[in-house]
Amino acid sequence: KLTCKSLKYIMLAGEPLPKTLVDRIKETIPNVTVYNGYGPSETTIFSTIRNVTDLDEITIGKPIANTQIYILNKNKKLLPQGNIGEIYISGDGVGKGYINKNEQTKSNFISNIFIENSIMYKTGDLGAFEESREVKCFGRVDNQIKIRGLRVELLEIEKQMLAIDNIVVVKKCINGRDVLCAYHTESSQVDKNSIKELLKDKLPRYMIPQYFVKLEQMPYTPNGKIDKKLLPMPDIGEETKEKIEIRNDIDKELIQIIQKMLHIDNINLSDNLLDLGGDSLTAISLTTKISSKFNVQVNLKDIMSNKKIKEISDFIMENQAKGIA
Repeated sequence: KLTCKSLKYIMLAGEPLPKTLVDRIKETIPNVTVYNGYGPSETTIFSTIRNVTDLDEITIGKPIANTQIYILNKNKKLLPQGNIGEIYISGDGVGKGYINKNEQTKSNFISNIFIENSIMYKTGDLGAFEESREVKCFGRVDNQIKIRGLRVELLEIEKQMLAIDNIVVVKKCINGRDVLCAYHTESSQVDKNSIKELLKDKLPRYMIPQYFVKLEQMPYTPNGKIDKKLLPMPDIGEETKEKIEIRNDIDKELIQIIQKMLHIDNINLSDNLLDLGGDSLTAISLTTKISSKFNVQVNLKDIMSNKKIKEISDFIMENQAKGIA
């Protein structure tokens, strides 16, 4: 800390800059000025910059001299202020392409339709112009995914879990179902259930990761980026912490039905149907199977309001006792 106090300026780039990091820097070096730089190697590193020392919300700022930033839709049309699209960069810093990679060059270095005899670089990053004409970055285009037909922004999920150091969320396919997995290297124990409860107030249910995986260290590419392709599949069997013993035949038969539907072994009564990767379509199918197997009338609302398998089993038992068929 004593050595760092001599620093006057810190310029950061390469990864999205969280406000928590800026705050930590200011605590350590109170009089430092922190800049957030943005720009890929293809545009000579920096294309925008912003003093973020006292900002409540981090942006990547405005273009540097002789640089133009465009926010375009999929048809390469300009988007109005506030609309999220892909960031394109033009100007003196844009390179000529990739050596011996003609196809990749044609895809990413394209003719600038706004300035004659100029090219622009397709960054693959999402952004939007704010009222101040500063650009706010929303992560990579490939970070926008769909889960069961619903659009999910992975960076937004990660932002809501800033209390966990070095967190990354990805989509994995488990037994033919798309699920969200959060990977972390937190040294202390991460309470998955507590985090899920906190996220319920901040994110829609479909954006809450079903699995949390602790790693000794993240896999990295030669460029120092997290290599998401090397993140391991979660161990489904380890996800359930609380174990509830099977109490009766209804418990046993219900678990067998759900295991067969989701292609998952070792399901426990304490498991949540949605956390196991189920969705509304799963619930609809389950209502049919329950009615057929247990001769109990059940609808979608009954399943969605009793998401734990134990609760569903209790519902079946109660209605069998009432003689509802």
